Amino acid sequence: MPMSKPLACCLIAAIVALPRPSGAFPQDASPLVLRLKAHPGDSWERILQSTTRTVLKGMEERIAVSSTLRTTVEAVAPNGRMTLRQESKIDRLWARDFQGSTVTANFDSDNPSDREAARGNPEGAEFLALLDKIFTMRIEEEPTGQLRRSLSGVDPANPIIEQIMTEGICTLPEGPVRIGDQWDGGTLSTPMAGLGRLDISRQVVFDSIGVRNGEMVANLKVTGQVTVKPDAESDVTVSVIGAKVDDLYALAIDRGRMVGGRENASIKLTITQNGQQSSGLIEITFVVREK
Repeated sequence: MPMSKPLACCLIAAIVALPRPSGAFPQDASPLVLRLKAHPGDSWERILQSTTRTVLKGMEERIAVSSTLRTTVEAVAPNGRMTLRQESKIDRLWARDFQGSTVTANFDSDNPSDREAARGNPEGAEFLALLDKIFTMRIEEEPTGQLRRSLSGVDPANPIIEQIMTEGICTLPEGPVRIGDQWDGGTLSTPMAGLGRLDISRQVVFDSIGVRNGEMVANLKVTGQVTVKPDAESDVTVSVIGAKVDDLYALAIDRGRMVGGRENASIKLTITQNGQQSSGLIEITFVVREK
């Protein structure tokens, strides 16, 4: 059972929403400059957990992934730009396919018999190639969260993992902001095999200030507009007929680090091929927390 590229690329993901005391901070507080900060030698780990459900042409695929992402700061430029080494390892991968209510394929990396069965077919090998390996790459990241450029490709090479590790999390504004201010969060673009690219244009709102483990955190709410760009050579047309993107991120203000978040997306599609029309659905839940 091949791993769906749009689902795999959604592992990137995003960061867990944090609780805040109601009314603890006034809406008219002084404006804040929100920045990512780090020092050479800093290192931290995050746990990423995602669940995705895709329904296309009567087939349903569900995937759950738990992974660890370790970040080490190699250098910091005078303007705050960081050179980072990213190391990613998938700890568990679970997948199941359905035709109606019938299970047509099943895989759990924690099940030795599933691993052994997967070795016997090319599709199963695609899953196994993602397991038991540490993928590494080096990137440059601006203090506002934009990834300036990739300094090296993923080792060992894997295009899906590379896209996961080079996606931005949540873009921060250039200048100071108050609670209620909003800004352009950039566009996340995800390939859908044989269908085109799924683009999510994001808008970020400084929702509130709260406290997490004694730290003041900025809670950022993200919404998105979803569009599909078809492949130039494809005879398939995909239209978005309904979408909801509801993400929450938390930035430790003084420490300058994303410390948690949650991402939810539900996208309804219409797919047309050879004059035949069918409906589709993609549902994504993503949680990230500090280890």
